[in-house]
Amino acid sequence: PRSTLFPYTTLFRSLSGYASESNAAAPAYRMQSRGEIFSIPVGGRMSFPDFQFDANSGRPLSVVEELLKVWPKGSDWWSLALWLDAPNPYLEHRRPVEMLAAQGSRVLEAAKAQVHIEQF
Repeated sequence: PRSTLFPYTTLFRSLSGYASESNAAAPAYRMQSRGEIFSIPVGGRMSFPDFQFDANSGRPLSVVEELLKVWPKGSDWWSLALWLDAPNPYLEHRRPVEMLAAQGSRVLEAAKAQVHIEQF
């Protein structure tokens, strides 16, 4: 299944109990400011790709924080979102997004390898 993007209000609903509904954006922006997740602009609103979150708990996947650390500084986050959604030769042409939750370390190693090659 393809991943989806969603605005922070949907994030609130997926993280039930994580924050009060009166300030649904706060938890997402706190996670983003701590470098745990990223957002991308979609239709004039900031959206958080759902593949960043554990399907059961709604908490950010720890591998996303590691990916954000190795992704080239100054890149826009669309480049990471598109990289995660494209078949990858380092992962037997599987899409990294399909492997984030179960095989995050492999995705991280593929990102490191690809970032290293692109820097030269």
